[in-house]
Amino acid sequence: MAVAMAASSGSTPGPVISFAEFDRLRNLGARIVVADVRWYLDGRDGRAAFEAGHVPGAVFVDIDRHLAGHGAPTDGRHPLPTPDDFARSMSEVGIGNDTWVVAYDDTGGMTAGRLVVMLRLLGCAASLLDGGFAAWLAAHPDEVDKGAASIDSTAQFTPVNWPNERLASIDEVRSATTSRAVLIDARSAERFRGDSNPVDSRFGHIPGAYNAPWSDVLDSGRLRSIAELRRHYSALCVDGATEVIAYCGSGVSACLNVLAMEHAGFAPPKLFVASWSGWSADPSNDAETGPVTPDHGRHRDPRTAHRASFRALVELRRTRQRRRLAEVEWFEALYRVYLAAFMYGGGILFVSDLVAGEPASSNFITDVERFGPGWLGLAAVLAITFGLRSGSRGGPLALEEADVRHALLAPIDRARALRRPAVQRMRTIVFAATAIGAFAGQLAGRRFPGSEIAWAAGGALWGLGVGSLFVATAFIAHAIRLRQSIATVIGFGLVGWQAVTAPTRAFGPADSIGGLGLWGERTRPIELIGLAVALTLLVVGVATIGRQSLEALSRRSALVTQLRFAVTMQDLRTVMLLRRQLAHEQSRRRPWLRLSRAGRGSAEWRRTIHGIARYPVTRVLRIVMLSATSGAAAAAVIDGSTPLVVASGLLSFIVGLELLEPLAQEIDHGERTDSLPVERGPSYLKLTYASVATSIPCAVVFAATSSILAPDHTMVVLIAVVPAVLAGLAGAAINIVSGAPDPLTSTAQNNLMPPEVAGTMSVLKAIWPVALTTVGHVPFALAGHAIESGNGPEAAALRASIAIILMVGLVAAWIHRRDAISAWIANAAKESRQPQQSRTQ
Repeated sequence: MAVAMAASSGSTPGPVISFAEFDRLRNLGARIVVADVRWYLDGRDGRAAFEAGHVPGAVFVDIDRHLAGHGAPTDGRHPLPTPDDFARSMSEVGIGNDTWVVAYDDTGGMTAGRLVVMLRLLGCAASLLDGGFAAWLAAHPDEVDKGAASIDSTAQFTPVNWPNERLASIDEVRSATTSRAVLIDARSAERFRGDSNPVDSRFGHIPGAYNAPWSDVLDSGRLRSIAELRRHYSALCVDGATEVIAYCGSGVSACLNVLAMEHAGFAPPKLFVASWSGWSADPSNDAETGPVTPDHGRHRDPRTAHRASFRALVELRRTRQRRRLAEVEWFEALYRVYLAAFMYGGGILFVSDLVAGEPASSNFITDVERFGPGWLGLAAVLAITFGLRSGSRGGPLALEEADVRHALLAPIDRARALRRPAVQRMRTIVFAATAIGAFAGQLAGRRFPGSEIAWAAGGALWGLGVGSLFVATAFIAHAIRLRQSIATVIGFGLVGWQAVTAPTRAFGPADSIGGLGLWGERTRPIELIGLAVALTLLVVGVATIGRQSLEALSRRSALVTQLRFAVTMQDLRTVMLLRRQLAHEQSRRRPWLRLSRAGRGSAEWRRTIHGIARYPVTRVLRIVMLSATSGAAAAAVIDGSTPLVVASGLLSFIVGLELLEPLAQEIDHGERTDSLPVERGPSYLKLTYASVATSIPCAVVFAATSSILAPDHTMVVLIAVVPAVLAGLAGAAINIVSGAPDPLTSTAQNNLMPPEVAGTMSVLKAIWPVALTTVGHVPFALAGHAIESGNGPEAAALRASIAIILMVGLVAAWIHRRDAISAWIANAAKESRQPQQSRTQ
């Protein structure tokens, strides 16, 4: 079955695919070739079974004809075909180089595993369908094809030599009997012991081998769980062996052991293709009979076992990195680097130029010297709070699924397996915090006494302490399994302590780290104590990394993968939704207030109110904190820190996304709106009314914070707060409504745009709503400039506020008439093309 859409997301599929995943990909139209590899030792005809009933679209692969060659008796009954013969056979059944093969049989994978292993030996995408044909019949008893298969005649398979490093030679098998290598025999216990042998002329098994019947890895026709498989193979000494060699009677059923071991997280064993049929054909080869008990002492070297396992892990990660880099399109990567450097570098230079070179007033400098350590320490305390909450929720590590599934289940010390990703995570966060601190210090150096370099160095030390505290507390909270409620109480207790002491010059828990940010003006070595404590906690956190929860890491790996994809797509709202899932945030079962069903108001108003009334406490607190922080930034803008207008605007934009979540939910389920006899635009606009009403408390928090920090400019705050909050809602509404499907837009035409244009349009689409929100906070900046020039700040703020309210009105009109505007633009474009078409005709 080959269909249109590629199944792979850039990574090689695993050796085993569950039926549920296979059924999902099949329904999504994934490009899969389903191979029926039924074959029987008792002489039954596999092709006849295939023609009597098979998975729709499947092709039949014959072991004797397609998967085996011809050779001497010592090569076994099923030697590998030559590369040319195998390539010809694969093309014959419709398997090409770029297809993903999912193979099945009716024996749990005993025969289908042969095709999967052969393809994976050559680096092709192939997986065994867990449960096989029985699983298909159980789920789709009425969906069975009969007769011959339909073959894709265009499939081309390129001949590739068999990799000798994955195949065991006769000499390696002989030396394995006296080394720490493990031989596992997939035949039944009777044939292994030599009680009976209806197939081969000699009885018994290869000396030193352990019996691992292929049927032992199955439970009711499906593979056992990964934990059971690991216990099964560990009992056979594979966890301490230098290498593992799998064989059976003729090299067929041994492949199920190869796949099961890889599925369980072990390194794939080598396959001895000749197996017992080839070994026993040579009279010079010895044979053993009777049962064998695995000898763990023979295969494990206490001095090197952990070291060898760790080296295998290191090599596994290096191989994955090399393959990932090999798939990178260097031109695209360089283009992305160019775009990032242009956007971020240009943004930094632009923000730097906004800062006036004039020094701050003496009163302001005095206030910074007195209260700066306390307020800068508040950032450190917030980092501790976020770190505690992140650790209590399973963070901050965000491993890839392969690491969780293979590395952490490998027989090595978990602390060693996690140390590298932990250090990488620590390095990224601490470097980012240090860079931000250095940039903020450099901006401060333009207005305060002292050199910019000294201020940048002090800011870097402050950022180093803040970043270290976040990572350290997250690691430690996760290691000790700190409950989220306790983490919240501790965090907010520290925040309250620091917030109360900051304006009074009383001792705060993070004053010493906050004082590092002022080293551009004065230096106090005693403040290094706070940094030393942060770095010590960081060392402790890394030392406890082995206590990380496997279940939490597994859950986070899936969510973080989606989160990174959403960030790549500049889908800000999806990023927020996934962050809520990472935080285990759920809506309240009981709303904050209940509305009677027979109450007044439109359906949109009531639906929005019902949604907002179920916001959990954590989201309400987050909205309050964001509003307060935005107000604090706005107060700093009035006092002359113009670049903080970007921070204030971004925070208001996030608050707007939180408040407009009911509108976003409605757009996510647009089929309901489209099925109603109403226009979408007016309905969308009505869904914002309750959010606008709910923003009033946010405006109060914003204004209160700004007025406390800038008491001399309370009137400016009262004038500009409403436009600022409305602009945040308007920007969020644009971001949300722009994601709604537009039936008038031609996706095909959009796809014809050059990559540079499409990439720029995507970036602008993501930045435009945030930029509009930031414009809503310009009145604070204009008021600050008016104060510096000696003019009235209230008049400057009022003029800009009126313009912003008009801008918000235009956004509301766009939402209301969006479909009509799109139709008008489409018709205008169509009419403009008609004269040109008539001329060409």
